Amino acid sequence: MLLRRRIALLFCTLALWSVSVWAETLYYKVFFGVIPVGFSRMVISCNKSPGFCELKSYARTTGFVDLFYSVRDRFKSRLPSDLSSFSFYEAKIREGRYRRKDKIVYDANRHLLLYYRNSKLKRKAVVKGRVYDPLSAYYVFSVLVRKGNVKAVESFAYFVTTGKKEVIPEIAFLGQEEVKTGCGVRKALKFSLKVAAKGLLMARDAGKPVQIWLDKDEGYLVKALVPTRWGNIKIILSKLDI
Repeated sequence: MLLRRRIALLFCTLALWSVSVWAETLYYKVFFGVIPVGFSRMVISCNKSPGFCELKSYARTTGFVDLFYSVRDRFKSRLPSDLSSFSFYEAKIREGRYRRKDKIVYDANRHLLLYYRNSKLKRKAVVKGRVYDPLSAYYVFSVLVRKGNVKAVESFAYFVTTGKKEVIPEIAFLGQEEVKTGCGVRKALKFSLKVAAKGLLMARDAGKPVQIWLDKDEGYLVKALVPTRWGNIKIILSKLDI
């Protein structure tokens, strides 16, 4: 009887492991100019059943910067495996003394978007067409690049939401470059990304485009350059677990 239970438990465990199609973790170093100021981590997992992808991102400051301005930001996003639209997004922001918790829920069947800030409903809107949160939008970009569809990235005409508003990003392909990372030199496709909303898709200034480099074959982010009024924030891939 004990042996039979252990065999049953083994098969259940294997069944749970087989649900996961794949998972990957990407690690990044963050610089202000040439000064290292922190790190970031992105975990991506996709499952066969019930058929969804989950994205988790974490960013924090380190070293001297962390002593006077501590950042501990966490983000989570979920979308169906067909990438039709996101379904859930959560951001927990801790920057210095500032605290905020955002949650966005999207019901694709009813085209209904609900935006909560600090657990209070702030906006209820009908949004028709495909819509993504800031985290899932980057993942969709990477999937399109992975499929070799650069033109589809440039012509990305879907909404990206902050919860407060929806905008369609302006994306331009700038060519191919080799980028030196902690994982060696990567061939990457370079894009400029401009959005008419502060803070959306890493933009600190709605008038200044963010530059992103996506791995030519796998599509994941290998580098980003984010302009601010004080200088550029640079994000570089440091480690990759697939």
